[in-house]
Amino acid sequence: MQQALEALQHLDHRGATSADPLTGDGVGVLTQVPHLFFRKKLEAKGVRLPRDSDMAVGMLFLPGRHSGVAPATVAAMVAEVERTAGEAGLAVLLWRRVPVGEYALGESAQASLPDIRQVVLRRPASLVGGGPDSDDAFERLLYLTRKRLERRLSAMAGGHIYIPSLSHRTIVYKGASRRAASNVGGGGHGASASMAFLRG
Repeated sequence: MQQALEALQHLDHRGATSADPLTGDGVGVLTQVPHLFFRKKLEAKGVRLPRDSDMAVGMLFLPGRHSGVAPATVAAMVAEVERTAGEAGLAVLLWRRVPVGEYALGESAQASLPDIRQVVLRRPASLVGGGPDSDDAFERLLYLTRKRLERRLSAMAGGHIYIPSLSHRTIVYKGASRRAASNVGGGGHGASASMAFLRG
């Protein structure tokens, strides 16, 4: 993870910058799901999973405070995530708001800042204990659930949503700041493999 963040810091010349010099055109890190981090969060709520691979994590960009979308609509979107997950046999174990260092954001990035949340889901009982084939089936189920959520949530919020990732293998962190990358993954992320990327 640290190497991926350092790589992003050395690629500043490859990305674009808006009229606001602190707002870039987007950077990101794709990394393994940090199981230790989320396991601690779950255990703090009294939830224990038999295997780390029974946990999936979704990264959701919901409408932020400047989006014009009413808070009641955002709450309804959270409920829709839980309903859609339930339809797929995925139990919601945890919601987490992702801390954002707004000090690192330019005016443009702050104006479009989403409500960034993570949702932790449990593997369906029907896909437990089947080895690699069940892992692949779990990942396919998560992909289909993400596509279903994108359609449903976008219809509720007029397109003000984005789901960077929903997987039991990887997670994607994204941002539009030119200096926030140095803080991604702080707090004991613990992933052993990461890949940095940027738009441009």
